[in-house]
Amino acid sequence: MSTVDWLTILFDSMEDYLPSICDNSNSVNQFITILDHAVSVAHHYSLKGNKEEVIKASDMFEIIGENCDDCAMYEHSLENYNRSLQLRSQQLGRLNVKTATALDNIGLLYTKTAKYENAIEYHNEAIDIFQKTQGILDKDTAIAYNNLGLALIKKGNYKEPLKWYRRCLYIERKLYKHDNIDIAADHNNIGEVYIKRGEYNRALKHLYKALLIKFRNVGLNNPNTAITLMNLGSTYWRMKELNKAKKYTGKSLRIYKSTYGNIHSSTSLACNNYASILADMGRKKEAKEYYAQSLEFGKQVHGLYHPEIALTLLNIGKLYIEDNDIDSSLPYLFSAYKIYSLTVDKDHEDFLRTANQLKIIYLKINKKTNFQTWLKENTNDMVENLAQPCFKKSPDKEK
Repeated sequence: MSTVDWLTILFDSMEDYLPSICDNSNSVNQFITILDHAVSVAHHYSLKGNKEEVIKASDMFEIIGENCDDCAMYEHSLENYNRSLQLRSQQLGRLNVKTATALDNIGLLYTKTAKYENAIEYHNEAIDIFQKTQGILDKDTAIAYNNLGLALIKKGNYKEPLKWYRRCLYIERKLYKHDNIDIAADHNNIGEVYIKRGEYNRALKHLYKALLIKFRNVGLNNPNTAITLMNLGSTYWRMKELNKAKKYTGKSLRIYKSTYGNIHSSTSLACNNYASILADMGRKKEAKEYYAQSLEFGKQVHGLYHPEIALTLLNIGKLYIEDNDIDSSLPYLFSAYKIYSLTVDKDHEDFLRTANQLKIIYLKINKKTNFQTWLKENTNDMVENLAQPCFKKSPDKEK
């Protein structure tokens, strides 16, 4: 059998082998095994196929991009999304639902990689296309509204996202039954906005609605459910109900580790959140271990310049302050400040917390230079020069 014949067989059957979503260890392993083959087959038909085959190749690139996204392989994801977008723009035109889907997925990826302005631009273009081609009461339009809200809240805008999330919920209530998994995502996201705004009882109301729907649809041990568990943990942490916070955050961490392993953005963030709870419970030694783990995993996924890296650096700096070790805290706080200054809005809550912490230290040590000059002098090249935390050993599992 010729190479072309084998490629034809693979092309016809590859979509059956590609997981629709990587949400458990089996689907992740299945995808990783066939990733290179799938890309090769899609690439061949994107160059050699007829129009129908080229469009199908674009669909394969889109699925590959989604699976890479699930597995936190963000560079691979962007590469495949862009291939899909290019093919769809060429074959179908810009004003097309499939083209808009590619734009929306790229926007979502830019949110995860902290390129928020790019994300907002892509989501707005996707929304414009969906509204013109599908109308307002459409599932794709609703998803794009949701994704724009996510980009805005991650950037530090806590006013506008609620509008987009509510629009999404309104549409999906018209389209689906009340216990649909997409409606659960809407409640989860609305709950996250209320967390950021300090309205914790409202947050809990929506988060528990989301958790119940997710439990009925995908069960408890699913990374989709883990998103809401972690938000519940975050809410209870802010409410100083630390035992509940530890319970929900610990459960989310176990789910992420069992599904994706250590080198994943969700695992890294859950480690950070779990460490913060332990720190507030007075278990500082364990907290330091989880912060070190979060930083190690997060850097491998995101690199240095990402808000989630800055959050862990901020928290490590705060631990040193609690130990009255200002000198050791400053490199972490300066690094967090620099990363936030380059990635989020100036009124982002964590950026403001970092700036406030540095201002308190500045006033205590009576620097002669003004505050902004002091910051500028100490943030040049700070992130690149930052050493690993001195607390190195990471735990295998939470206590």
